[in-house]
Amino acid sequence: MMDGKTTNFIETYDCMAAHECRVTIDIAEQFMIDHRDSNYVAQDNNKSRNDTQAFLTNAKFQRPFEDRFQKWIQPHWDHYSNKYHIHKNIEEVFDPLYKIQLADTGGGYLNPHYEQQKGRSGMAERFAVWMIYLNDDFIGGHTVFTHQDVEITPKQGMLAIWPAAYTHRHHAVNNLVGKKWAATGWFRYKVDGIT
Repeated sequence: MMDGKTTNFIETYDCMAAHECRVTIDIAEQFMIDHRDSNYVAQDNNKSRNDTQAFLTNAKFQRPFEDRFQKWIQPHWDHYSNKYHIHKNIEEVFDPLYKIQLADTGGGYLNPHYEQQKGRSGMAERFAVWMIYLNDDFIGGHTVFTHQDVEITPKQGMLAIWPAAYTHRHHAVNNLVGKKWAATGWFRYKVDGIT
């Protein structure tokens, strides 16, 4: 899938410069080291996923990082939301919880899943997903959408946006060789009393 191509509400955009991606990886990597035994870092190694997730926005001192992602994503969200008549300003729908994921050889979120689910606060209100590939110096690690028969080839700095519902089940291909970094977050309708 190339930049700007659309397939079944899945769109990709050039979003971040290489140096911005490298800085983001450096911050996330140090964060994972410093907080490996905290609630801010989750490590999974099971049948469905094998990766490390850093929830940087859970740590108050990392809060400004969220503004950077929102700034990088905003022009592409404006295009996406206008194209599909969502007409929501990013400030109204950008979820402050996001994560940076690291998958190593053979890893990734390998189980087909979708993002809008019953569960923790805010998951049911998700209506769209964003993901930025922070590097591409690895082999494999594509993202596959099972119902659309679409496969995204990771490209450093590329943003993908797609619907969060069951129609867009997706997973990483189990062929990764090397380290793959990605940032993932959501757009959600905020319900009264839930932020």
